[in-house]
This record gives sequence, structure tokens and C-alpha cells, in this order.
Amino acid sequence: SREFVPEIRRIRSVSSFVCPSIWDVDTDRGEAQLTLKGEEDIRRLGRDRLLIADLHGIQYLIRDLAALDRGSRKILDRFL
Repeated sequence: SREFVPEIRRIRSVSSFVCPSIWDVDTDRGEAQLTLKGEEDIRRLGRDRLLIADLHGIQYLIRDLAALDRGSRKILDRFL
């Protein structure tokens, strides 16, 4: 069976750089809003991949950190 794992293509904004924070993102399935409970909910899957779990248990994938735009990477750097 397939799992629902949207791929984040861009991080538009975050409500705060302390957790919990609300993220507005663009995914391969459209716009989405996720709530990050804590920095421990961001897991590295190798050097350039991340898996982000939101408050509701939905997992979001960032397949390639280098492929994200500069603004998205700058936001992520504050949490990593």
C-alpha cells in the first residue's frame, strides 16, 4: 500500500522560530499548512533529505535540500 507523504517544494512562511510553529508550505499536492510541535519532529534521512512530522502525524518529505529556494533553506536552517 502507498503512504500519503507530500513532498515540500517551498516553505512560504512560519509563524515563529520557536516551537510549536505553523508552517505555510507548497507541496507536490498543492498548498498546505502544518504545525511543527518540536525540532525533534524534523528527521534527517541522509545528507540532503528530511522528513517532517506535523502535529497530526502527517509526514512531509523534503527530497533535496539543495533544490529548495534560498528563502526556504534560510527558514529551515533556523530549525536544524
